[in-house]
Amino acid sequence: MGGIHGLLSRRAGHHSRAAPQHVVDLGAGTARLLVNILREFPGSTAVALEIDAPSCEEARRAAERAGVGDRLTVMVRSVQSVATDPSPVADADVIHAGFVFHDMMPDEEDLADGVLRQCRDALNPGGLLAITDAAPYVTNERERRFSAAVTYFHKEFMGRRLLTDEEWQAKLTAAGFSSVETVPLRFPTGRLHIARKI
Repeated sequence: MGGIHGLLSRRAGHHSRAAPQHVVDLGAGTARLLVNILREFPGSTAVALEIDAPSCEEARRAAERAGVGDRLTVMVRSVQSVATDPSPVADADVIHAGFVFHDMMPDEEDLADGVLRQCRDALNPGGLLAITDAAPYVTNERERRFSAAVTYFHKEFMGRRLLTDEEWQAKLTAAGFSSVETVPLRFPTGRLHIARKI
């Protein structure tokens, strides 16, 4: 089990009091990640933030089928809206954003920075923000070819700019996070940027 779900499972396994009480997923889609987290951590609650209304309806149905519907709040809202109204991320122990921040780069970078600051302020002490995204033009042999294709596609066809690991570290530090680490994921170009609030 990799990514944010694996991170939370390992964290809780090492520290009995480290199970997340409240998790938020920005750009949650059909909330599969949150449903799995809620099934693993029966004492947790979660918020799924997603701009696509049909995906939100499917998220609600999936949560009901899994028996966690009473612990999942689904909100039809954009990630960008958190910059001016941080209520969806209030009192979170963990905030996850999977492949959504690059959609704001470069045109809405100031808005993205605002979302990062709001997330940092809203997190409970000891909480973390986990951003899953693709890294551009990675040079190692395993990732080089796929990374070049992904970077080119995002830039030329989508008008998006993927941030390097160093740019993510600088951006998260500027948002006020106490520590930032980047973990390469199993799939080529995949990165998990973990920013902690002390």
